[in-house]
Amino acid sequence: MDISELTAEMHRFVQSQGWYEQNSLRPQTLKNLAISLVLLIGLTLIVLALGRVGLQEQIITGNEQRALKVHDAAEAGVEYGMKVPMWPWLGLKPVIEDRQRWHRMNSEISYFETTLPIEPWQRELRVVVYRKRVWHLSPKNYQLDLFDPNDGHYEYHAMTTNKGIGPVDLWHFMAGRGAHEKTIEELKNGFAFDSVPTNHYGANSAWQQLSVLALNLFRCFQMETGAARRPRSRKRTYVFTFESVKSARFKWLNVAGRLVRPNGKLRLRLADVPATRRCYDRIGAALARAA
Repeated sequence: MDISELTAEMHRFVQSQGWYEQNSLRPQTLKNLAISLVLLIGLTLIVLALGRVGLQEQIITGNEQRALKVHDAAEAGVEYGMKVPMWPWLGLKPVIEDRQRWHRMNSEISYFETTLPIEPWQRELRVVVYRKRVWHLSPKNYQLDLFDPNDGHYEYHAMTTNKGIGPVDLWHFMAGRGAHEKTIEELKNGFAFDSVPTNHYGANSAWQQLSVLALNLFRCFQMETGAARRPRSRKRTYVFTFESVKSARFKWLNVAGRLVRPNGKLRLRLADVPATRRCYDRIGAALARAA
């Protein structure tokens, strides 16, 4: 899919939601669509650069659930995992209420797996329902009003996937989806992604793309200069352990120094801090090998 096809798909989606209507509660403009495209492309570049997922594996959350057609993804060979909302038209609540046997994952979480027919889509999806015991009434958990908590209080979660993994691995896989929030936080706090430097749309779009490019370059730099590989886990988060740009600035980027001319040659003189020296030596050796 190229940029024109992606733009057309977004237009069709927004129009189908009625957001182009004048009385819409969520008015959409061409500017907002363009910003969404920039964000989506930038996040895609981040995902691919970090090795977060491969081309055949994606974690889909939030608004992307509404935009992506599950059957199209499956036919294209894209593996997905997504949370299933408790919408009445899905008919998931009666299935949970009628369930008598739950499989134990650990002392707090149990689950069962079922095939859920989705009549509007004319498809059947593999759905795994989890319940987690909580010892308090959670304000966010409206589900306590939907289910009778006569044997304790639970928070319910439903997930669907076409991946060939079991319910326990699926739980951990979906728990790792929050890793991209750390990347977004790094973009905002470390590279001023959320800044609006001008009153011009084009300049602001360029700023955001430069912020994404700077983050990607900084992390590629770390990968080439000795970033430690993380052990693989069922959450499938970052492949490398990355240092935030704030830490890098504090440790070795923003270091006080003085330009001097011993014997008429210009030199940069820094304080002899052993930790900083080792950091510079490691980076210099790695860059020499990369060259």
